[in-house]
Amino acid sequence: MALSRKPCAQCKKPVQLTTISHLSGEEGGYRVVLKSLPIMMCADNHKRLINPDFAMQILDVIGRGELSGVYAAYQRGFLRRRTYCARCGFEINKAILTNREFRASMAVESGPTMEITINAPCLRCITCGIDQLPEVNEPTDRIFRALARAFRGEEIHAA
Repeated sequence: MALSRKPCAQCKKPVQLTTISHLSGEEGGYRVVLKSLPIMMCADNHKRLINPDFAMQILDVIGRGELSGVYAAYQRGFLRRRTYCARCGFEINKAILTNREFRASMAVESGPTMEITINAPCLRCITCGIDQLPEVNEPTDRIFRALARAFRGEEIHAA
């Protein structure tokens, strides 16, 4: 993950690598918290991500269940949709929702390891015991929106 050292897009001043200790965003019951987030910042405090693909790299870490512990149940059925476990394929009762915290870490070039925490509603499979997000499409969209809200709240722009 290479750093983008091009000058600030707003004032054209040089930028340097810095970190934000805590950043969070929320969307529809899904909360994303980033700790030790690396950003590029100029002397006028204009902030941007360290490279153009950085937000997608964060989502990639979240989406890889073996790294983050975040799994998403899937649905089958045309007339009567049923929800199934992402790991073992057993049918899950959608009426039993609990909130759970998922944690992942992401190595960043020239900086500390970034910690990612997601608090989300989850279903638990009674067969294998894994907690997972209720549906494939909606949670990913909500996690992405929560991440975008976090960046907008701190006025962090794309690289």
